[in-house]
Amino acid sequence: MKTTCKNISAAMVFGLVLSTAISVQAEPAGLQSAGKLLAQCAVENDAERDAFVGTWRRTNVDEAHAANLSITKTNKPKQLYVRMRAYSGGNQGEISGMAELNNGTAIMHFEDDKAVYGRLTLTMGQTGISVEYMGEHAVLGLGNGVTLEGVYVKGQPHYIAQVEPERVFGTKENVQRAIALVGEKNFLNLRDMFANAIVRENEPFRYSGFIQGAGMETQARADKAGHLYIFGRNVFPGDREMVFYTNDADYAHKLPDWLEFYGDSRDVRIIYKDVK
Repeated sequence: MKTTCKNISAAMVFGLVLSTAISVQAEPAGLQSAGKLLAQCAVENDAERDAFVGTWRRTNVDEAHAANLSITKTNKPKQLYVRMRAYSGGNQGEISGMAELNNGTAIMHFEDDKAVYGRLTLTMGQTGISVEYMGEHAVLGLGNGVTLEGVYVKGQPHYIAQVEPERVFGTKENVQRAIALVGEKNFLNLRDMFANAIVRENEPFRYSGFIQGAGMETQARADKAGHLYIFGRNVFPGDREMVFYTNDADYAHKLPDWLEFYGDSRDVRIIYKDVK
């Protein structure tokens, strides 16, 4: 069998060089051949590592579940240093450690004195690095709801908007009413909530979501007649933590029965505007 970098280990190459060097009948050509093979393997192994090196970001997720992957080389062949930071709303978690590379796949083991309790696998593909984790996320010390799995790409990832404002408010006209009701700056905050929050309810004319760990939540409803009801906790800057906007005169001084939230209703600031 022809000796190549794929079927020979570094130890075998070293043994080849050593045995050739100590042989009484060793010829310079033999040493040169062994040395070239060792150099070739080093270059091929480093090229494989180079493909992984860089900063990668999780794609095809909503931005509330973004994640970053940083990979650098160590001074050992076929070894990479991996660092990951992932999010779930306001919660986050980070792991780091050494991964061993073999045939396009890097594997990191999480272990203690007793056993291996987790394995992270990074596989190079055509579109990026695919990350899989086997084990319990909780033992990694990650925040609630934080995961590591997914496809990571270099450059700008594709974030999926969880909810579009037009779906929440039902019509384009209602979206314009919402902007007039809460103001343009507040509407941007509201739109960010729709895009990034963890959704509890998402139906036409009805929405509820929150950002975990950040104390932010919003509930919104609308009807075809153009009545809007928008509640936000830590969404709209001002003197109150909780604010309720509406253009329905029936609720200019009271909250609707369907609105459920943690806290005292007397702490909610009600803002009524006659928006048609």
